[in-house]
Amino acid sequence: MVDTNAESWQLLPIAHLKTNLEHVPLLNDEETGVMIVKMVYRAGFTNPWHTHSCGHGFYVLDGTLKTHRGNYPAGSFVWFPEGGVMEHGATDDADCTFLFVTNKGFDIHFVGDETDPDAPTMSARGAGRPGRTRSVSQAHRCCAVLAQIQGREPDHTPAPSVQRLEECW
Repeated sequence: MVDTNAESWQLLPIAHLKTNLEHVPLLNDEETGVMIVKMVYRAGFTNPWHTHSCGHGFYVLDGTLKTHRGNYPAGSFVWFPEGGVMEHGATDDADCTFLFVTNKGFDIHFVGDETDPDAPTMSARGAGRPGRTRSVSQAHRCCAVLAQIQGREPDHTPAPSVQRLEECW
């Protein structure tokens, strides 16, 4: 049992951003890599475009989580799948406190980080949207989900074009 209100915040250094994020460790399963921490993004902080090899979720406890997909108030749970390219942070006017949960070991790769061979690169189209090379099977799964949301049949071409990949991702 951890009383997260009584525990001291620990600092998690993020070298690429030259900052520390405040967190309270709750679970770190050495066998599976699953991790749960209580964390806070201070008002105005944004974790810029990046990716993880793990899926991870935010359960917003206080404030609003600002992401590239929208803003999510307290009580929201937001899941980011493995390998997605994302940005998230707090709104400019308030801190955002949340539970952060991973499905396996945590890593982070920032877009354009030339010191990281696993870092995603910027897309040639889309006005600076990050892009990554995706497999055909990933593209098909994504396009199928997108088609379902849009209420249409998926179009599984043998080799999705870059445009189709960016439409899906």
